Amino acid sequence: VALIEAQAAGVPVLVSDQVDRESDLGLGLFSWLPIDDPNTWQEELAKPRTRPSEDAIRKTITEAGYDVATSAQTMLALYTGSK
Repeated sequence: VALIEAQAAGVPVLVSDQVDRESDLGLGLFSWLPIDDPNTWQEELAKPRTRPSEDAIRKTITEAGYDVATSAQTMLALYTGSK
């Protein structure tokens, strides 16, 4: 959830190369790094990043089903037992 929230906020995400690629929403914010190479992490942290536009973020979050409306419908369906 934290990885999705970071991308929704336009924050770059640096994760171990052991993290499932499913969390990447395709906004260009993810970097997978070897857990045992601190120099690589330091280099990545120092790199300038380009933040995606608000429109691109909103569109991607909505298409992935993580927007508020879709999440609310999913929760309502869970509570009511409907689909």
